Amino acid sequence: MLLGFWISFALPARLWIASTVFASVGVALIVVLPQSLPSLQEEPIARWAVTALGWTFLLLGAAVLIPMMLSLRIARKQPGREEQWHRWINLLGGLAGALAFAIPASVMFPVFAIAYIQRPNVLFAVGAGTSNLWVAALFSFLGVIVLAATFFLARSQIRRQRGR
Repeated sequence: MLLGFWISFALPARLWIASTVFASVGVALIVVLPQSLPSLQEEPIARWAVTALGWTFLLLGAAVLIPMMLSLRIARKQPGREEQWHRWINLLGGLAGALAFAIPASVMFPVFAIAYIQRPNVLFAVGAGTSNLWVAALFSFLGVIVLAATFFLARSQIRRQRGR
């Protein structure tokens, strides 16, 4: 490695940084990118996709940023509970992020299969092949795996945090 360094942040700093970055990326996707790319104004599906992605980032950032702001009050009122509060924020923010991918991904194949059956439409032209269905099936498979893994990991983390 030619140039390598590592900066380690404590959990509260990681939560502040991640939530701020996610919220900022969301605002950039919702507000800045459509103004910067006029082609998005001409393509309603692309505009919708960018806006949906922006709102996802913004809401995930806000889901962590708002409790982190509340943790400032907890730090003043009950300093002993701040670390536990940060662990719960980390767990719930991670769950929200995993589910923001897993839920839409897991339903991609059924949506694409219905669109394929009822073609022509925006997803499939008249003589379209099934290559998009294979990609949708892969995403659905990955989504189901992430859903299952999220369930089992969350269950073990919740049990561990309650046992402390």
